[in-house]
Amino acid sequence: MSERSIQLRLSLVFFLLAAMPGCWTPVLSIVLEARGWSNLTDWVFVIPSLGAVVSPLLLAAVADQRVNAEKVLAAVMTANAICTASAFWFLGQGNSQAWFLFFLVAKALLGAPAWSLLMSITLTHLTEPERQFGGVRVWGTIGWMMAGWGISWFALDESPMTGIVASCIGVIAAGFSLTLPATPPSGIQGKTLAESLGLKAFSILKDRDTAVYFLTAFLFSIPLAAYYVYTPKFLKYLEVENVAMMLSLGQTSEIISMLLMGWVFRRLRVKWIFLLALGAGLLRYAFYFGGVLSEGALPGWGQVVWVAIGIFMHGFCWTLFFESGRLFVDRRVPREVRSQAQALMTVSTGGVATIVGVFFSGWLYRWCVEGDGPGWMGFWAVLVGLCVFSLLVFAIGYKGLPVAVARSSK
Repeated sequence: MSERSIQLRLSLVFFLLAAMPGCWTPVLSIVLEARGWSNLTDWVFVIPSLGAVVSPLLLAAVADQRVNAEKVLAAVMTANAICTASAFWFLGQGNSQAWFLFFLVAKALLGAPAWSLLMSITLTHLTEPERQFGGVRVWGTIGWMMAGWGISWFALDESPMTGIVASCIGVIAAGFSLTLPATPPSGIQGKTLAESLGLKAFSILKDRDTAVYFLTAFLFSIPLAAYYVYTPKFLKYLEVENVAMMLSLGQTSEIISMLLMGWVFRRLRVKWIFLLALGAGLLRYAFYFGGVLSEGALPGWGQVVWVAIGIFMHGFCWTLFFESGRLFVDRRVPREVRSQAQALMTVSTGGVATIVGVFFSGWLYRWCVEGDGPGWMGFWAVLVGLCVFSLLVFAIGYKGLPVAVARSSK
């Protein structure tokens, strides 16, 4: 299989894999509100994170030790699609929250490892990851963005049909996963129960800079959780109609930053890349705060412009910190734990940190916006503060040791 063919296949699977959640994740909070199920908002955003805590390391260990990664990915995507269709069918029926939550839990447990598996496959087969990764990974962002456009175009922003469309895309993604280049396991079987369960990945945290990155990613993911849950509600508060289309501004800046990723890696030290990303995340909520602050001083469209700039900053923040971070982690770990290292990122950021972030931002929203608190202004101000704290932790803790030095110190 030629290198060009490999990159095209990887790009297609990234496109489909990201389009699936791109159909329903940006609008889920308002879909639930339209169905009268707002009481489930916190839980439906926490459930995928619970799955991200439990299953990625285990299935990544299977891919590292026993079964080809592309076959595991296809199985994961098939299960994901079936459970998504089932969950949203019950949401559409509107008569069983229990079954809706059951299939969301099943989807989370079975589907959570998909992204880290695809990342591992990609980084295994790219000959120059730092130069080529952005051009392949960008198709995931394009898939997410086009899914959002399609949902708004067909006026499905508040419809359970978003999940049904997503499940159809998931089935197609599973089929194309089998066309990816063979990615066999390392052949090194786990000798202990901990290794078999994927817990050997935690050994990478012995390196100071890797540990500081993981700690910062954990802290930074807590305010990030509020972006997905409460930006749609904030846009509805500002009377924005096409919420999914507006949120695609974040994917526009993701595309720009991914296409520039190779250039950025050649010209900037890793520490400065991550600091720029953390700064962009801080500015994202600062612009949200400015939008609320300008209420009364600017017309409604003026407030929306402030928020639109904040959404646009999200793409730079996400790409330069989390996607560049996957490259950073991959080049600092041994081959036999690469899939597990990527899965550990999913566990720490998409799992534990997101659970904390969803519950914390839920409490904050109920106090600031629904209760007697300071309203949206106070809500976004607190999240700005958390972003500042994350930036300071990284700036002080990260030393920038060369990879060879970091490895030799383990």
